[in-house]
Amino acid sequence: MERIVITGASRGIGRAIAERLAAPGRELVLHGRNTPTLVEVATAVRASGAQARVVTGNLATVGGVRALAAVADDAPVRALIQCAGVAVVKKVEEISAEEWERALFLNVTAPFLLV
Repeated sequence: MERIVITGASRGIGRAIAERLAAPGRELVLHGRNTPTLVEVATAVRASGAQARVVTGNLATVGGVRALAAVADDAPVRALIQCAGVAVVKKVEEISAEEWERALFLNVTAPFLLV
């Protein structure tokens, strides 16, 4: 069974990737912050013959990263597709240190902690 972890899988590009990769012989670990929408994606994925596992959490926290890593760690992972992210759309001088740290952690650090 080929296992693929997809973050940000509840909507947008993450959801589209999950639906495109859904096929027999694959298990997709669908991660996001909204359980009801992840369940919808899991239903669509299963209809295409793939297995699906839903993991709800916030990758902007170390605890959220560890929770996903623990679930994904019980079998080999073929690929990690990182679609969770945040954009701070402001002039650089208007970005607070907290906003910068959150964006840096979620967009850069969290994916590396998962591998």
